Amino acid sequence: MAKKNNIRDFASINELTVLSNLETHNAELIKEGKSKEERLATTNNAIFLKNNQLIG
Repeated sequence: MAKKNNIRDFASINELTVLSNLETHNAELIKEGKSKEERLATTNNAIFLKNNQLIG
């Protein structure tokens, strides 16, 4: 059985940095007891902000 591709296999260093930060952010939101919907809304905002910071 062939292994499926992982996003990390094709991501740039900036994309990997954003992904790692978002995973950490999501873990914190889970600790705070946020619902999946709340985490998604917050994470979407964080993606936009962090990506813009890296692209400059």
